[in-house]
Amino acid sequence: MEKTITLVPGAKMSIETTKDGTVITMYEPEKEPVFKDGDIITIDCGHGSMIIILKNKLINEDTSDAYINIGTLGRLAIGESFGFYPSKGDEANFSTEEEKQKLFDALKKEGKQWNAEKKCIEGLRWKPKTGEKFFFISSCFAVVADTWENNNICEVMYKCYNCFKTFEEAEKALPYIIETFKNWNKK
Repeated sequence: MEKTITLVPGAKMSIETTKDGTVITMYEPEKEPVFKDGDIITIDCGHGSMIIILKNKLINEDTSDAYINIGTLGRLAIGESFGFYPSKGDEANFSTEEEKQKLFDALKKEGKQWNAEKKCIEGLRWKPKTGEKFFFISSCFAVVADTWENNNICEVMYKCYNCFKTFEEAEKALPYIIETFKNWNKK
């Protein structure tokens, strides 16, 4: 007797014949990936694909909020609650490195970046160009103007977050720095 088996697309099936002629058939349906907060996924839908970073909910639930969505028209939508609703027929997969880079490039154009550790969007820090004026806080707690020379001293100030675009920005940070030193020395 011939038996026909219809498999669901994506299912795995293995057939093994033992020495005594017994046939063992194993059927394992492919499991859908489970996406979680902070995952970058690509969703192929009927009218194109979208690259999103999930926020809060799993995509396998009824709804999911997205931090970022590069839609089918290539436009970038950023928001705490984007309100993305996947359809049953949409295919969602983890994004490739190329797709992720497309998303990161779109963010950079908006002056933003994805912080995977904190799972949030942050503004890019300003960094002066060679010959550009900037401000820093000196060891005497004075706001000082200087010109960016793109040398080791400038790079150290930038890495230590002691590089400000305006006098007012540096002046605003100064009380916090002084307070940190005061609290540290109270110990």
